[in-house]
Amino acid sequence: MFIFKLCALFSLIFAVWAKLDHPAINPPFPGGMSALGQGLLDHASPPPSRSEPWPQGWIPQDVKDRAVAENLSATDIETTNVYYADCDTPWIISRHKNAALNFAQMVQYFGIIPVRMRQTVRHILAVPDNGTSAYYLAGNIVLKGTVGPTAVVHETGHGVDSLAFDASLGKPFSSGKTWLDAYNADTAVPGDYAQTNQQENFAENTVVALFDYTWPSQLPKIQPSWKTIQHQYTTIQQQLGENIHRDGKCTARLPNSQSVPIGNSRKTRRETLGSRPDVSLKGNVSVFDTSFLPTTASVASFDAYGELVGTTSVSL
Repeated sequence: MFIFKLCALFSLIFAVWAKLDHPAINPPFPGGMSALGQGLLDHASPPPSRSEPWPQGWIPQDVKDRAVAENLSATDIETTNVYYADCDTPWIISRHKNAALNFAQMVQYFGIIPVRMRQTVRHILAVPDNGTSAYYLAGNIVLKGTVGPTAVVHETGHGVDSLAFDASLGKPFSSGKTWLDAYNADTAVPGDYAQTNQQENFAENTVVALFDYTWPSQLPKIQPSWKTIQHQYTTIQQQLGENIHRDGKCTARLPNSQSVPIGNSRKTRRETLGSRPDVSLKGNVSVFDTSFLPTTASVASFDAYGELVGTTSVSL
């Protein structure tokens, strides 16, 4: 069951960096974590979906803010409502015209994630970048450069860590006793990047957990040391329970940010604006409390094999 209240301490925790003492799994995943991404694409079918482009001249406020932060023009961003069959409220997906990811890839990568994990994400934005990185901030995922499905699952994992468990913890699930007991019962983490801190370790284990759920019995075939991380990824599976299943409907959503004009001048607004998009939530869903979503996040960088290799920091 999803519980929606978060503690104010949450916004501080993402800024805490304490490298973990467990080593990266040995041998590494073949080809990096991207091997898991291909397995997800091959064995997880996104629900049917339909797309509805936004009227001309409008953009979600959060997306516009991220475009400005990335030194991009909001006028180069197209926004679309994507209605997946498992939720009455669409997800608002935006893409810069020069982004490496195309729209169909964004819809597919996000769609392979179970709906009650997917619902911890507000908006998705793809932007161009010379490198490859991604981050989750205030409920939004920003995808930079050529990222694969594991990056989308990883960033959604931060939403799961934030919103999918008992909020009485007063902190992310990855900072609580249940998770730390699982970590201490193991002897490794999924890769070098997972050593960054428990939040990144949880997000990396979310990728493993979803892969193992999607393609049972395959993990030992590609990773002979799978038992060294078993308590961690199976704890995610167990704690999510039915929320890792792909059937059913969404039960909660983050409120969408307001639709605002792309341009800033009154003349531009008069000449380009269509009807203002309706961003209200539809259907019988609870609303996640956003009061304490993090205002700082790590930007995860990936190498050519899809392996997470480092981070920088980004703030609202």
